[in-house]
Order: sequence, then C-alpha cells, then structure tokens
Amino acid sequence: MAAADPVGELAVLWRAAATLDIDELSGRLVEVARAAGSLSELPLALTVRMYLLFFSGELTAATELIEDMEMTAAAIGSTQTPFGALGLAALQGHEDDVTVLVESTLREVTPRGEGIGITTTEWATAVLYGGLGRHDVAFAAAGQGAQHLDNLAMGPWCLVELIEAAARAGSQHRRAWPCGSSRR
Repeated sequence: MAAADPVGELAVLWRAAATLDIDELSGRLVEVARAAGSLSELPLALTVRMYLLFFSGELTAATELIEDMEMTAAAIGSTQTPFGALGLAALQGHEDDVTVLVESTLREVTPRGEGIGITTTEWATAVLYGGLGRHDVAFAAAGQGAQHLDNLAMGPWCLVELIEAAARAGSQHRRAWPCGSSRR
C-alpha cells in the first residue's frame, strides 16, 4: 500500500481495529499505566477509556474516571485539559458547564495548536446543542469539527454529529454541506 493512498490506509486500519476488543484494550491500557506507576501516561489512558464509556452510554463509570483523572493530576501537580468533564457535560445537556469548559479549553489548547482539543470542543458543542434541539448550532459546530477528519480521535465523531444535525435541521443544511463538495 502506497503512503499516498490515505483511503486505502484507513481501510486497512479499520479492518485491523475491527479485530480488536476496544473495551478490553482501553481497560488494559488503564491497568498497565496504573501498575507501572506511570502517572504521566495515566491521564491519556483514562481519557481514552472515558470516551469509550461515553460512547457506550456508561456515564456513571465515566464519571468515576473523571474523578480519578482529577486526583491523578492533583497528585502529580499537573493541570489536565478537562476533556472528560467537557464530554460528560455535553452528553448530559449542561449548557452553562459546556460553555465554560469550551472557553477554558480553547484558551489552553489554541496557543499550542492542539487540533484534537479544538476538535473536541466542536464535537462537545455539537452534541450539546443537538441534544437540546438546537440543530442549527449543532450543525455549525459539527461542520467545523468534521473538516478535520485527519484527527481520527474526534473528527469522525464530528461527522456523525454533522449528519444527525443536518437530518434534523432540514434540507437547507444538507445543501450547505461543509465537508468538501455539496452532497445530497
């Protein structure tokens, strides 16, 4: 497979990923980081696990990991971007919390050029407003995030939110497709 064929490469990666038990793998990642005492790796492992739990609808278990992450950050004297709290607040429809978390996250990640952080705020905004029935706002936020499909952690999830917002917002949004050419 040539490096110039990103679609082919993605197909291979998705086939490989389909053979993995991502639930088991993410749990093992947290286990290994804890067992090794690797406090610098634990926040990333917790975040991966947390988002898997979000997408599985297991918000109570994800909340426990958010608390674990906050304690870990405090123990090592680090501040962590609040991706867990942001995702949870969006899924629970807490508009005020999401607004504050998006603003603080963008202040933190934008100067560093941290694309995943920016895309995560767009996903969270889309989820929040889609859940609150404000599909125009969800469409705009998801459209921004879906332009970054190369960010495999959150870009594709923005695309999912974009499709839902377009379907619920009406035909004018389907004609204004932000991901390349207009699609119908």
